[in-house]
Amino acid sequence: MAETATTAANRLEEANRIIGAARDLGLAHQIAEDDFFNGRTFRLAGRDLVHFGSCSYLGLELDPRLIEAGVDALRRYGAHFSSSRSYVSCPLYRDLEERLERLFARPVLVTGTTTLAHLAALPILCGPGDAVLIDQQAHASLQLAANQLRALGVRVEIAAHNHAERLRRQVAGLRDRTRHIWYVGDGIYSMYGDRAPLETLLELTRSNEQFHVYLDDAHGISWSGKCGKGFVLDRVPDEERWVVAVTLGKAFGAGGAALVLPNRTWQRRIQHCGGTVVFTGPVPPAMLGAAIASADIHLSGEIEVLQAKLRSRIERCNRALCDADIPLVSHEATPVRFIATGEPGVTQAVLSRAIERGFFLNPAVYPAVSRRRSGLRFTLTLHQREQDIDALVACLAEELPVALAAAGSSVTELRRRFRLGAPATPASRAA
Repeated sequence: MAETATTAANRLEEANRIIGAARDLGLAHQIAEDDFFNGRTFRLAGRDLVHFGSCSYLGLELDPRLIEAGVDALRRYGAHFSSSRSYVSCPLYRDLEERLERLFARPVLVTGTTTLAHLAALPILCGPGDAVLIDQQAHASLQLAANQLRALGVRVEIAAHNHAERLRRQVAGLRDRTRHIWYVGDGIYSMYGDRAPLETLLELTRSNEQFHVYLDDAHGISWSGKCGKGFVLDRVPDEERWVVAVTLGKAFGAGGAALVLPNRTWQRRIQHCGGTVVFTGPVPPAMLGAAIASADIHLSGEIEVLQAKLRSRIERCNRALCDADIPLVSHEATPVRFIATGEPGVTQAVLSRAIERGFFLNPAVYPAVSRRRSGLRFTLTLHQREQDIDALVACLAEELPVALAAAGSSVTELRRRFRLGAPATPASRAA
């Protein structure tokens, strides 16, 4: 136990050192200087930067209908409806959950964030005698919930990222020793932008009554699926042992989150007994109002016009990165892009030059990724212009080889380290 505590303390200190260094260089924990946002750019240190770090993929956060609905809710219900939902909820909760149930065709429970959703749901759904297989790249909020499950005596094992055969072997090894087996992961992974292996998960669900699935589709909602129902629920609409968490921020454009559940019994149990549902404050009325307006846009079918525009940008970006021999880790057609850099120093060097040239990207370093698998993460939104994407790719094509050479590395070495193989034609299929 002492060794475990020491290891945890060392990891914390290393993470603090790396993130602190990035902060000192102006690459992390910055505060924008704008008086208002236009979605495309913001100002840091007196410089306007094109924003390639936003997760508002469809640009709905600036849609006048969401803004007016938020203002109207603020006037009607105040800045905060200060009561636990266990006692009484703002009427807007009912209106929002009714719309989301029409969208997903399943019972829905609105929560404050996806983190709070995981912490409420997983300890209710999983219990003694169960096992949890959590993907090694699952979001930190899911890892946090997994730690809570460990404390409750649930067996938790790490599953190799999107490795179908290893997952089958793990499931086979647990069948005779556990009551239920829960697979936990992301729908669209927040670092690499790759997708959950839904075909494998469906195969395991249909061949094994013990097998259950819990996915966080925060990065798949709105921009993907019919009426924006998301990557997962568009492809797996009615499995009885699947639970999906979605955010009402990011591409949805508002705030809050929701659990999409296969039955009303599970929904009520989590609402009644989920700790972070019972004992946390409610979503502010302004965010509920904005989310209702966004839900109406989704249900109208208008969202599919926005989806098509975003898909075009994703395809343009993937083609340009491939043509420039930039080591894109996943060619999946999603709005999250991850460029391999290898070492944190290379990441910082390229990012510093990108900022100087007018682009804001996200550094992806330990502990968000493995120590020697650092990278540059950027996102595509409808706020950006096509020429912004072209200019960013040109910047990366010039700056990455220079930074790699200074560190004694190369694109070839990155492809070996990340097991990328030779440059490939970008995937044309859209999520």
